[in-house]
Amino acid sequence: MGFGNKIKQAFEMLTFNEQTISSFSKDETNTKFAHWVLVILGLAFGFGIGIFTGPFVIIFMIIGVITMLAGVWIVTLLYHLLALLFGGKGKLIEYFRSYASLYEIQWVMAIPILGLFLSWVAGLWIFVVNVSVLKNVHKLSTTKSLIIVFIPLIISIVLLLTGVISLVNMPMDNFTAQPLLE
Repeated sequence: MGFGNKIKQAFEMLTFNEQTISSFSKDETNTKFAHWVLVILGLAFGFGIGIFTGPFVIIFMIIGVITMLAGVWIVTLLYHLLALLFGGKGKLIEYFRSYASLYEIQWVMAIPILGLFLSWVAGLWIFVVNVSVLKNVHKLSTTKSLIIVFIPLIISIVLLLTGVISLVNMPMDNFTAQPLLE
């Protein structure tokens, strides 16, 4: 099956097609495709951010590829471990194939400026579809899949609020303005 057909299948997963999600995760050739999705996304991200930096756009694109590959693998591992804790039966690589391939919707990042805003919407959609991916790959209930998806979000919000509250409550007595030149 060609690259174009795999793109089509990945878009079908974005419409909650459970049969496609299950078959996609089992097809070993989709591992390479999932990695290519992330490489293209990293290039798009780097291009979208670095387009205005002239020759430095290449550096942004390289950093984008490394960041996307490492970041999505880490998130995949986190969700996979949570799924196992909740009784999931899927394999890490099967979950990665389907989950990482969802990120093709993030290719909108290649559009300078506008792509950054569109990527937020795309990211929310991946968040929603991930419930279906967890459910189908790990053979979990919808409720367990929802809980798994929300655990990292809740932890992130708690950590963020803790940091903000700590900064707001920090005594400012020791932070006096000093003249730059005396």
